[in-house]
Amino acid sequence: RQAHTRTMPRPSRLQCDVSAALFRLGWTHDVEYVTEEGLSLDVAQLRSRHGIEVDGPSHYLRDTENGSFVENGATQLKTRLLGQFGWTITHVPFFEWDHLESEAEKRNSLPRG
Repeated sequence: RQAHTRTMPRPSRLQCDVSAALFRLGWTHDVEYVTEEGLSLDVAQLRSRHGIEVDGPSHYLRDTENGSFVENGATQLKTRLLGQFGWTITHVPFFEWDHLESEAEKRNSLPRG
C-alpha cells in the first residue's frame, strides 16, 4: 500500500462557473493544470500560457481598517513565480464574481481568445 496517494483536486462551484463562462466565450482551457514546475492553475490556456486563478476566501486577508480584501502572501508568491515561468495570470476574486448578475457582466470580466 502506498504511503501517499495523489488525489485529483475537485474544482469548486465557483471554478466550474468561471470555467463554463470561459468555454462559452470560446476560451479553450484545461482545469486544474499543473505546470512543469509543479504549480497548479485553476484554469490554464496552454498555447498562450495564460492562467486564471479563481480565488476563494482562503486567498485573502481582511484589512482591519477598511474591511477590504487583500491577497495573502502565498497567493502573491504563486502569482510572482508563475510570472517568472512565463505565465500571464488573471485573478477572479470570489467577492467580485459573486456580484456579477448577468451573463454579459461575467463575459466582460474575463479574458478573450
